[in-house]
Amino acid sequence: MGFRRGSVAAVSVLVHCAGAKLCAVPSSKEHAYLIPTGIALVCVLLGAASFTVAGHFVSVAEDRHSWSSTPGVVLTNYVSTWQQRDTKTGSLSSGTYRVFAYTYEVDGDPYEGSSYGFGDDTVHAVDFDAKYPVGTAVTVFYDPDDPSDAALFVDAVISPTPFYALGLGLIVLGLPFGYLAYRMGGAGSRSAV
Repeated sequence: MGFRRGSVAAVSVLVHCAGAKLCAVPSSKEHAYLIPTGIALVCVLLGAASFTVAGHFVSVAEDRHSWSSTPGVVLTNYVSTWQQRDTKTGSLSSGTYRVFAYTYEVDGDPYEGSSYGFGDDTVHAVDFDAKYPVGTAVTVFYDPDDPSDAALFVDAVISPTPFYALGLGLIVLGLPFGYLAYRMGGAGSRSAV
């Protein structure tokens, strides 16, 4: 009964607010510019996020080009399979991942790394097993400020160009909506005067 009384009280308050015009809903014509404004804003924000991602790829690639190099040796390189059963449905999921590691030394201190490069997918690389068998001598690039951060490849595997293109496209897409919102908002303010 308490829930029902609360519901009746809530409806009563809403009806009272509507009657007193405290909770008045604006007409669709009055605020129609909000839809293109929202679309323009979303396009610009997603475009800016895309530019940020592209900038991150470029920044990491530039940072890694200043890394030092040292000789290393491949310790492990194989593809392993995992399986997991869903406890609710009983379905079985499976996948593969690469187990890859190499050793290297910086100033006499031993380190072990497992990163091939930035943004790589070594599991499906066709020539990866042939190129890096266990015991192979490799050149390891490492961060001089943090020698435990290392990779065999310092160039970005993922190009930032698609992210720049997507960002530019989204911003260009948002421009007509922004203009439309401006025109609709301006027309609404002129008609209100």
